[in-house]
Amino acid sequence: MSGVNGMNNIGFCGIDCSKCELGNKTVSKNAETLKNKVENYGISQWYQLVPISDNEKFSFDELNKGLAWLAKYAVCPGCQNGGGPPECPVRICAKEKKFENCSMCDAIDVCKKMNFLDLGHPDLRENLKKMKRK
Repeated sequence: MSGVNGMNNIGFCGIDCSKCELGNKTVSKNAETLKNKVENYGISQWYQLVPISDNEKFSFDELNKGLAWLAKYAVCPGCQNGGGPPECPVRICAKEKKFENCSMCDAIDVCKKMNFLDLGHPDLRENLKKMKRK
């Protein structure tokens, strides 16, 4: 399943990387845009004029450093292309079983390795079952 720029858009777990905001570079682009706006509008100067409590104060240098980091590194080429967490239990299992993705597995409904994905991606298991039927 090749996608944009030849990238395999479906992760082992069934996540469509082109719809993931790390995979499609939305987070990276937004971080770069925000970093530029903060600098171009001189927001660090405005910050000093707004009455705020001590627990609301922060360092604009650290904010800029964090946004620059996100712009550079918050990009995932997809787990089938070396992205994602290297120790992902889903990826490790699928590779060991030589599966293109988890739709090839008969244990989708009971797989505990996918539990950590359920909260953020509640439809993954159903999507994998649909892929299996195709």
